[in-house]
Amino acid sequence: MIQNFVNKNVNDWDVFIGILMSAYRSMIHPATGFTPNMMMLGREVILPNHIIFPFPEQSMFTNNNYVEKLQSQLEEIYHLARENLRASAQRQKKDYDTRVSQNQYNKGSLVYRLNQFCKKLTDKWLGPFVITEIFMMSDYICNWDNCKFEGTKNLAIRHVIITHAPPEEVPYFCTLCSFRATNLKAFERHLTTFRQHILLEKENSQTKEYLQISTESYNVTWGN
Repeated sequence: MIQNFVNKNVNDWDVFIGILMSAYRSMIHPATGFTPNMMMLGREVILPNHIIFPFPEQSMFTNNNYVEKLQSQLEEIYHLARENLRASAQRQKKDYDTRVSQNQYNKGSLVYRLNQFCKKLTDKWLGPFVITEIFMMSDYICNWDNCKFEGTKNLAIRHVIITHAPPEEVPYFCTLCSFRATNLKAFERHLTTFRQHILLEKENSQTKEYLQISTESYNVTWGN
């Protein structure tokens, strides 16, 4: 909030901080339903505008009566605040779930960019900027027979070996069900979880050696 008051050089924030905090503590918080003053002190503080519009007159209390009333009032305030916070959390979750969506950007769209050098009181976002070109989000694309698989480097390497490489150049190859794996752990796991292998193993119970290890795995090359 203080960003709305400071100058361009952001060097006079201390002049407004007292007034701002006084206003903030006197406003009803939407989550609790009470002002911070009421939550902390059990009463509203006297502000300059109360000289013109004073509080209704209250009866005088002795010290003991005041403490008892303050304690009971704070307990009631905290109880109501907890209920309001619970309802507010549910409402905020519902509002967020209805608004959440994946942003779709097109050429000509206006966007803001995060200010990486943002200080506490400077603008967090820069812009707006106009999108002039959209690049693919993936780093690597598989061009094997126009496959067009897209992914990171590690995923692209695994995809080529698992999908396109010749069987004799796959690191771990199952001769029974043609299962391919890039590591021994994945190959061993498929022996008990891969349904096709289990069915074929029942039909070919005589053969027990299914593992074919390649001494020279397929070398994935990169182009433009």
